[in-house]
Amino acid sequence: MVMLIGALTWIFYSLFRYKDFLKTLILYDEKNLYYGGQSTQITTKQHKSIEALDLQGQITASELNVFISSKKKFAKSHLTLLRQNFIKELNKTYAELTKTKTLLIREEKDSKDRRYVVYKTTQTVIKKYSFWTFLFKR
Repeated sequence: MVMLIGALTWIFYSLFRYKDFLKTLILYDEKNLYYGGQSTQITTKQHKSIEALDLQGQITASELNVFISSKKKFAKSHLTLLRQNFIKELNKTYAELTKTKTLLIREEKDSKDRRYVVYKTTQTVIKKYSFWTFLFKR
């Protein structure tokens, strides 16, 4: 009986720790970003790019082009400008939500092929654990 009560107490305590852990993450759904009990609205394009970053860990410039523009016939320099403005706006949205100046999405050269650009997030953006993983990890 003592073991059962101890296990239940540990699980309930962990539930409260997990709730506090989630508050330190930037979470999202189709219309909003959430952080520390606050939220801000995002566009459909931003949601698609955030979701791709969440699933893949990074997105390429050509994948981001698909999210940004439905037109295929843009000059390469114009698409580069659109991507830069889009990422700048998304970082601005993150900065306003988190009240930090840290860039959460960064542009870097692909490690496999240096000719291509990829976009990655820092670990604070999308690093989530399920409750059970969180329970036994710590």
